[in-house]
Amino acid sequence: MGEKDITEKILEDYNDIFSDIVNVLLFDGEQRVEENSLVNVAVHSQYKDDKDKLHEQERDVAKYWKERDIEIALYGIENQTEIERRMPLRIFGYEGASYRMQIDKFTSDFRIVANFFSNKRKNRDYVPDDTTTIKHVDELLKLLSAMTGDYRYNKILANREEVKNMCDVAQRLEDRGMQKGLIEGGNQMIYSLVQDKIISSEIGAQRLGITVEKLKANMVNTGFKYPDNEE
Repeated sequence: MGEKDITEKILEDYNDIFSDIVNVLLFDGEQRVEENSLVNVAVHSQYKDDKDKLHEQERDVAKYWKERDIEIALYGIENQTEIERRMPLRIFGYEGASYRMQIDKFTSDFRIVANFFSNKRKNRDYVPDDTTTIKHVDELLKLLSAMTGDYRYNKILANREEVKNMCDVAQRLEDRGMQKGLIEGGNQMIYSLVQDKIISSEIGAQRLGITVEKLKANMVNTGFKYPDNEE
């Protein structure tokens, strides 16, 4: 770390200096942020990349602007002598670390939601593994369904009394997936028998509990050939 960077950070860490910089740059000199309303935050954070390798981040100076114990905003100053094109990406990383630190502070069901989407953004195939007990099961599952567009969460509501945490939710989703796979596999077996004329379309439709017309449409839509002499 260069001498310029060190000396800048030392000076800017004083609340009167920090608030002065914020007020000039963000509020055109209006004294909006008072020095006694600033609280230091940790400048070191860690994260794991896609290959599970641990990295450390260090930002220059960061402070919370608080009023009556309410955190209004998080301000950060990054000193740069020369143009650094990757600096915006670094800032995004710093902000992400700040949000990750907040997830340990939530104590309601919102902690489960925040943890879910935090992991989902890092890994699209993330399987919920949060063992925290869900208090508002109905509302939480409806929110996940609306936010993700995955309406399987809504279907779980039929037996929501058995859902205690996100591990239960994950198990339900897996069970539904297996059940759906078994049903689709059974349907395709019937389609194959009808296609090969081992059984008639009437028998196939009867076994599936659908009409012959519906059987024909399903076979065509899934890539099977409906027997010509049955058309």
